[in-house]
Amino acid sequence: MPARVVKTLEPVNVMHVVRPAEGGIRVHVRCLLQYTDHDRFNLMVACPDMPGMVEDFRLPGIRFFPVNLRGEFRPRMDWLCAKTLQRLMVEQQVQVVHAHGAKAGLIGWLAARWAGVPLVVVTAHNFIADSAVPVWQKTIYNKVNRYLAKHTDQLIAVSQALARHMVEVERVAADRVTAIPNGVDLTRFLGMVDCGKKRKELGLDPQFPIVGVVARLIPQKGVELFLRAAVLIREKIPFAQFLIVGDGPQRRMLEHLARDLGIERFTVFAGWRDDVPCLLPVINVLVIPSTSEGFSITALEAMAARRPVVAFAVGGLTEVVVHGETGLLVPAGNYRLLAGAVLEMLAYPLRAERMGRRARQAVEERFEVRSAVGRTQELYVELLRRKGLFPAFSHGRYTSDIDAKTDG
Repeated sequence: MPARVVKTLEPVNVMHVVRPAEGGIRVHVRCLLQYTDHDRFNLMVACPDMPGMVEDFRLPGIRFFPVNLRGEFRPRMDWLCAKTLQRLMVEQQVQVVHAHGAKAGLIGWLAARWAGVPLVVVTAHNFIADSAVPVWQKTIYNKVNRYLAKHTDQLIAVSQALARHMVEVERVAADRVTAIPNGVDLTRFLGMVDCGKKRKELGLDPQFPIVGVVARLIPQKGVELFLRAAVLIREKIPFAQFLIVGDGPQRRMLEHLARDLGIERFTVFAGWRDDVPCLLPVINVLVIPSTSEGFSITALEAMAARRPVVAFAVGGLTEVVVHGETGLLVPAGNYRLLAGAVLEMLAYPLRAERMGRRARQAVEERFEVRSAVGRTQELYVELLRRKGLFPAFSHGRYTSDIDAKTDG
């Protein structure tokens, strides 16, 4: 009779694979690294050694591996990157690969397959059809997503809207997609901010209202529409000011547009900032003019700061902002209605303040980061159990719950 198997509960080795990223993806991955249970999971991250990502991901207890993973498709470089990842996965005895985005998903899955990693999960963060890349590249990304859906263990969508799109448009099997909305770290919004001082530092008049945007300056973030709405807002409120926080390839074009529209003197381009929680309180109304949004971490951050949100009703934004309760939603692309919603907020400040309080409550109840991270790590456990691989991990060797035996 075989001896009883004693199964060790050693932490599971999880490697996050990330392409060059800014904004929401970077915040999301940092939260996973920071708040996943380190007693249950050994975490590591493989990503480009580039400013911002290094600072965000080199955290205590996290193993950081720089790899030459690019955002665009480059067959030879991608192949070499996959081989590098394969070596790392074998050396580090990786048991779960969690990749972020289609490109990282493809390279991460390929490396995991070569390395014999038993579980691969890929998170989709955006709507591929609306990304600012050529049509041929969107076609490739769509094919990659469909391939990944068939060959990875699970796809995670950051919103219900994105999950529906993947099933209905990209034709991914529904049982291969799990929706786990992003969360926000509320501890970053506990400090007091001297709004008057901060406004002066930004070159803004402390006495007059500020309408703000926090976004990467790329086409799908809709900042051009925001500037056109700003013109209409100033027609009704001549002392209104505008703050744009973020950077990107469209910055110079947008600065020229602000000048051509005659609002350059009233618009501050603050560039990329790492102190967004300290900037949000100086804004009276936070606008999200995105024409496509998988899920908006910016919306959650504004709500955590008790700022009312005005946004286009697109993608995951409709799951975050409750129209008339925590903000106002208007039809996508209509900058005139966007301006009208902002004017409504500024005209009724007490109502806007109530919306801000409700927004904070909504984040606390539905979008706290530990809840989102908890759902992700429990998904790892469930998928490993389906394979008979949890909790029977021992020093990187994968042992089936059914077949594990000891020498008699």
